[in-house]
Amino acid sequence: MAIIQTTIAGIRSMTSPPATDRYYVSDIEKEGFWLFDPLDTTSADNTGTILKDTSGNVYKRIDEGIIDLKWFGATGSGNESIIIQTAINVCAYKTLWVPEGVYYAKNLTGISNLTISGPGTLKSDATAVVPDTLLAFTDCTNVTIRDITLDGNKGVVPGAPEYGVALLRFFSSTQCEVSSVNFQNNAYLAVSTHSSPGLIFTNNYIYDTDSAFTLWTDCENTVISSNRIENGTSDGIVVWGYITDNLAEYSTNVTIVNNAIHNKTGWGILLRYGSDCTIQGNTVSNTRFGIGSTHLTGQPVPTAKSSSYIGNTISDCYYGIYGYMHNCTVTGNSLNRITIPAIMIVGSRDTPSSPSKNVIIAENVISNSSYIPQGTSTVTKSILLENAQDCVVVNNTVNNDGTALDAGIVLVNALTVRNRIEDNLFKGTQPAQGVLITNSAATNTIAGENGKIVDNGLNNIYINGLAIVADMVTVNASNEAKLPANGDFFKVAGAAVTINRINTVTGVYYGRIINIVFTIPNCIVNRLVGNIGIITPTYISTTNSILTLVWNGTAWIEISRSSYNTVVVNVVVTGAVSKSLLNTTYPAAKTGFTVSLPNLASGAVAAIKQDDSITGEWQLMPSTLAV
Repeated sequence: MAIIQTTIAGIRSMTSPPATDRYYVSDIEKEGFWLFDPLDTTSADNTGTILKDTSGNVYKRIDEGIIDLKWFGATGSGNESIIIQTAINVCAYKTLWVPEGVYYAKNLTGISNLTISGPGTLKSDATAVVPDTLLAFTDCTNVTIRDITLDGNKGVVPGAPEYGVALLRFFSSTQCEVSSVNFQNNAYLAVSTHSSPGLIFTNNYIYDTDSAFTLWTDCENTVISSNRIENGTSDGIVVWGYITDNLAEYSTNVTIVNNAIHNKTGWGILLRYGSDCTIQGNTVSNTRFGIGSTHLTGQPVPTAKSSSYIGNTISDCYYGIYGYMHNCTVTGNSLNRITIPAIMIVGSRDTPSSPSKNVIIAENVISNSSYIPQGTSTVTKSILLENAQDCVVVNNTVNNDGTALDAGIVLVNALTVRNRIEDNLFKGTQPAQGVLITNSAATNTIAGENGKIVDNGLNNIYINGLAIVADMVTVNASNEAKLPANGDFFKVAGAAVTINRINTVTGVYYGRIINIVFTIPNCIVNRLVGNIGIITPTYISTTNSILTLVWNGTAWIEISRSSYNTVVVNVVVTGAVSKSLLNTTYPAAKTGFTVSLPNLASGAVAAIKQDDSITGEWQLMPSTLAV
């Protein structure tokens, strides 16, 4: 077998080649070996992989599964759509290699079992018009696109948000993967998928486009991970379902993880009729909105179902996390410098409205956020539940420095019922109210450490914010203070008054402990008169002092009075003090409970409880006298 060096023109000029000879073509950027195929008389000459001579004999390039675009005559000059399409068509089960250079094209059509890769750029040709696409795949499977640049030729090719020439589309295609691709300079979508399940998009860089990834209906089991999206209009990642006549068809099991999205004019991530989706570990910054699930007007159907928003970092956005959700979790997210409520769980605002339900909001950290009122509530807040039912807000931290919120957590609207707010922490600049319930049913439950504020290392119990209006306990003309049904901390404000009775409410149980926070001097003088058992002397509050009471079945009995968490009670005693007297006076005292004894004849300044029992030991301080 002979190896004959020739050119493409030389092969085309042959008439009767030997069946066993090999031909080496030396044309620049088209080099390679060729063989005559005596069994093929029908294939057409395509310059790149098939040649025909003057007698109609067919010659085929010997390749190793990698097809070079330049073999087909691509030069980077003018519209080369036909040349590139010819190359694509012969690359089934092979890789189309796009070498360095810029190659202009439009409406390229992909095939199944194709890989496109290389350092070159495919760029939308100036003749492209709406609704052209640079590269589209329809009814394809097993497609890989990697390590290439797709350029929209923005400013030359027409387009704008909501319409234009897309860079990459998938229609009814499966098992496709796009990785390490640069999408850039496009006035319209970078990637659009329709009815294409099981796609993977990872480690791509999308710069200065309209929406980076838009998934239309039936795109279940798609993964969008570790992509970097920067600049441009509209949204970063959008997942669409389909809805009509209040019936939704959801895109399901979409995974959006570890993406970085920066400086978009719309949403960072928008889930619009998605179910069983995971949005985790993403960073969203300087977008107009953060991560959301919004519904279409007139379609009161939740836009996110059984989905998780976990461990995302959102900063410098107008919204943080916003959603009309059912059975979702919002946990472990960090939200910084959000303009309006950092987390908003809302129902539809149609008439009649439909609520969000069964959303868990837990262990999120919100910093320096929420300065503008939003929704039907006119107060500034960090977490808002509006038209939300059976939700849990637990173990979240709100940390604001310098700007005081009206409230940390707000529940608003009469449909906002059966929610549980528990063990949330407010740090830094104190909100005026920790938890505020307005215009809502009384079946919301407030418990735990809500309203605890940590400032400069001092644990201040501040306010739980439970009352229907401004979370204040009011005292009526009969000097009765009426508490809301739920909660551990209550705030008394207004004019200085004497309180001689605390009205019991439904649900009060034996052993229940309440803390009343005072903002002005108030007086409670009853000593087991009415239903308040105040120890000697009369209780007169100071600003931010706290009175702690326990319900013994018939009366509220004082446990402690304090300015902060340290329990100090000023008891004027001039005679002897005994263990039995202290235990009788303080039946619920626990280890470390401290009673001030400034005038005790022995010289002791305080008595400290040594154990938790009702007959426990006390120690006088600084004296070591036993009691």
